[in-house]
Amino acid sequence: MTLHTPEGWTVELKDGEPGNLEGGQGITLTYVVTVGDEARYSQPYWRRDFEVDRYDIEIPEHHTLPWSPLPCPVATLLPSRDLRASY
Repeated sequence: MTLHTPEGWTVELKDGEPGNLEGGQGITLTYVVTVGDEARYSQPYWRRDFEVDRYDIEIPEHHTLPWSPLPCPVATLLPSRDLRASY
């Protein structure tokens, strides 16, 4: 598993060891993530402007998305026979 964080954030694996699993096995990994000083609070990428009765887009690159992407997504590699899939 890989945590992808924005610039300025730090990630530390506190518990567990990443590795390959056999069928029926599970794993628990504990990470400590420190948010960077410039991180944006969780909120919509738009805001309502009541003076003109419309919504203003604060992050234009998120305009067509239903929600802003997660700031710290996790990537998991899932190999199966000759196929390698990432989630």
